[in-house]
Amino acid sequence: MPPLPNHLVEHWRPSHEAASWAKRNRFGSPIPMTDGRLRALARDHESAPTGLYLWEGVRHEIYVGISERSVVTRLRAHVKNYSDANIQTFWYRPHPADRTELRDIERELIHDAIRDGFVVYNCEHSSSIYGDSPFDDLVPVDDQVAWCADPTKVNLASAHTLQPISPSENVRSAPRFTRLLARDDADEIIDAVALYLRACTPLPFLTPREYWGVSCLPNTRLDNGYARVVTLNMGMLEMLWINDGPEGMSVSVGTDYQFLPARFTAHKLKKVGARMRGIVHRSGGANEEVLTFGSVRAFIDAIDRSPDIVSAAGRFALDRMRKGRLSGRYRDAHKALLAEAALTRIGGRSVDRAAQDAR
Repeated sequence: MPPLPNHLVEHWRPSHEAASWAKRNRFGSPIPMTDGRLRALARDHESAPTGLYLWEGVRHEIYVGISERSVVTRLRAHVKNYSDANIQTFWYRPHPADRTELRDIERELIHDAIRDGFVVYNCEHSSSIYGDSPFDDLVPVDDQVAWCADPTKVNLASAHTLQPISPSENVRSAPRFTRLLARDDADEIIDAVALYLRACTPLPFLTPREYWGVSCLPNTRLDNGYARVVTLNMGMLEMLWINDGPEGMSVSVGTDYQFLPARFTAHKLKKVGARMRGIVHRSGGANEEVLTFGSVRAFIDAIDRSPDIVSAAGRFALDRMRKGRLSGRYRDAHKALLAEAALTRIGGRSVDRAAQDAR
């Protein structure tokens, strides 16, 4: 295995504040971030040291993380992916590999560290962009960073005239979009899609069909009594989906769990109508936390009321776009008329125009 890409600075020492905080929160002793020390940690725990870790960079920023498989694997990835931090040391806190419990502890520790005055890499650098992505060719990294700081402002500023819908796209979209418009709740459904695009989707006017796609009334297989109404995909992943079932409508949205509120997270989310479902998709990644709402109106109200949900959903969306373009079958399923209806609402244009165009 090649040596770690960090550089240990001579005479560098962990800050007294970080060491005290680590001890208070039941982490072990500080360990220099070297290949040998990581190998030793893995060996001492039969190659599977699960639990929490804390690292400190050369400028004394810190990062709190978890792994239900091996913190060593995660730390190696961090040394590579966060090279600008030049990680010097880490602490380890063993914990059984219970993902839900680990996530709750991690989230509380992150917010506790922020309250104690630390520069916490998880959040202070949440808008930093690491690695290269094809997405950078369309949206420069500086623009992505600006988007993270104020998604809605950037999205509204970037609103522009929509590209015309080709005859073939119109033929593919019109039948199902017309059926959607025939529903009594069509207006509210399009509102929900528009709100997600405005508040949580990076530069939605620049990225339709290439980095996100939306379908309506797809042939998605669900349990008996349930039917898919709308799905918004990025890459191969469902990001926003609306189902109709025996108990009425429900809305689910993918988020990054680290950006959700700390302490009594489930209770706080319940107050705005959201229920935590954890990782739902195999390809959702380690940070996926799907939130489900009992109605379309509950979702709309929560996006309006909860900056934490908006931040968590937005960061998750940016990460998905950076992983790659919309996959072929989801691009083929994209309904341009529904996308236009939602995008025109962002710009303040009534959906009635799009509905008339479809008819």
